[in-house]
Amino acid sequence: MKKRTIFALSVVGTLVFALLAGWPGASHFAKAESKSSWIDNSGSAVGGKAIFTDCRPQKSSEHLQPIMKKGMAPGGHKIGAIRQLQSKSAPMMAPTADMAAAPMEAEAAAPMEAEAPTPPSETPPVSEPASQPRENSIYLSNDDSMSLSSAQRVEYAIRHFLPIPTPHLRPHEFLNYYQFAGKTPDANHVFGVEAALAPGLMRDQSTLALSVKGKSLTKEERSRAVITFVLDNSGSMSSANKMTYLKKGMEQVYDELKDGDVVNIVQFNHQICVPLEGFVVGRDKKSLFKKAVDYLESWGSTNLHDGMTKGYELSEKYREEEKNNRVIMITDAMANTGVVDEQLSSTVTRFYDKRRIAFSGIGVGHDFNDSLLDRLTEKGKGAYLFLASESAVNRVFGDKFISLLEVVARDVHFKLTLPDDLKMKVFYGEESSTKKEEVQPIHYFANSAQLFLSDLEGEPKGNETIRLDVEYHDPMDNAPKTETFIWKAEEIMRNSSKTIDKARLILSLTDLIGETAPQTYPYWNCWYRPCYRHLFPPPPLPPRPGVRPPVAIDSERSRKTCEHFKKEMESLAGRLAGDPEVPYVLDLRERYCDRFQANGKKPHPSWRE
Repeated sequence: MKKRTIFALSVVGTLVFALLAGWPGASHFAKAESKSSWIDNSGSAVGGKAIFTDCRPQKSSEHLQPIMKKGMAPGGHKIGAIRQLQSKSAPMMAPTADMAAAPMEAEAAAPMEAEAPTPPSETPPVSEPASQPRENSIYLSNDDSMSLSSAQRVEYAIRHFLPIPTPHLRPHEFLNYYQFAGKTPDANHVFGVEAALAPGLMRDQSTLALSVKGKSLTKEERSRAVITFVLDNSGSMSSANKMTYLKKGMEQVYDELKDGDVVNIVQFNHQICVPLEGFVVGRDKKSLFKKAVDYLESWGSTNLHDGMTKGYELSEKYREEEKNNRVIMITDAMANTGVVDEQLSSTVTRFYDKRRIAFSGIGVGHDFNDSLLDRLTEKGKGAYLFLASESAVNRVFGDKFISLLEVVARDVHFKLTLPDDLKMKVFYGEESSTKKEEVQPIHYFANSAQLFLSDLEGEPKGNETIRLDVEYHDPMDNAPKTETFIWKAEEIMRNSSKTIDKARLILSLTDLIGETAPQTYPYWNCWYRPCYRHLFPPPPLPPRPGVRPPVAIDSERSRKTCEHFKKEMESLAGRLAGDPEVPYVLDLRERYCDRFQANGKKPHPSWRE
């Protein structure tokens, strides 16, 4: 005891002497206890400075040496190699190909539980026990992934005279893409809901619209975040300005970050590299973030699965309970190396969602793999957007970025209870069931809105009520909560029907495209625009050499379909005067129908080169 006391006094004496003598190291030692406010007591793995790695292929950095020994392609890299450049952290095992044949219920159980960290006990189960709803109660899910990509992608195809494969058309995403009048949540609620009821298009039918708005947050109001960007720098990203949009987006997104956000960046092609790790906004220099983005180069094949699992590994390493933990992948999703099975890859996003690490996706380029990203974001319960133009860069990485990031309610179920006189006939969303466990819960994002549109059998009596219960878990403490909204039928029948008229206008556009879309690609002119043969069939009869076929598609049936919908849409638009989005929708219809012209007639002026 005496020796310990003497030693402690000697250490204190040495420090005091050093401070008095002006020893530089002593001032650093004295400041060690005054960490920045966003790191205080966080238990984070964030160190004193960010870790930067030069991942450019022409550099012979130490971390590239193991790959540059044999089997080289031009530039010194082995094409098709399934490797992962490890960071200083211990690797986390990802699901293996052996799991692909296992039932879905076991995918995240037996192999993954042994290899990945065990989810905390307070994490909610994947599906909750079935409740006992009233006889006329229906659980609704408008969109599992809160996606807007279908509307964005189809709009891009219309304006650029590109084919529109029918699977790319998801009408409920169009309803979410456009703005509807709604009720902003008050300070005590996460959701605001406004209802409208109108007579249906058929006799003895009604149409019900529920405009749902989530809580609105600014950058200053949102929670601090741990964000891991997983960026595709494979060779396919060099086409159609994909890498240009990605870089511009990453440069712009820095302005949407706030002091205390922790940022990691993973880049992947057939190899995985981490150019930036443990970067703290407000502590580390912006130039380091910018350099990590500037150094991105397109080359190699696409090992999306390993890039995603590396992103989750870093997100797990820096995970903080009080922060918003998220992986954001930006890619064209043309996976062709390593694990390419969509179902197997989606088990990774589902597993980490239970660890409260959410997944959001941004599809780059009009030819990106929509099926893969849609499945990944559905299982990861994250937002899903489309990026293929300068204007989209400004929107996705500007005012829409917070909707990729901030969850205001987890595991949300919408339960609609109708009076006995009304029965659900058609729901224009993704899922509906009287059994709660058959409808996948979603996470609801800040600054997001959805329109729940239903056709009902029957007409309500004036004194009957319609009820919506929004059941969810608090994103911070995981406490179960319910918000209830009740309307009298006679009151919402008196509400303006503009919401329902606008919804019908938008669905008329999607119906038109759905009926005629197959005519947009069987005879696609590969000499006028790229054919993208991996997505669309080539023309059955190629034109004679030196003869350029007409740009317009000669389809009498499609022209008549366009005329029918033109009358219907203009009638609806006449009741929506003053809505700035209505002329926009009508212009899309006109541009789309311009392609179905008789031979020799020129298409819309915007198609001219």
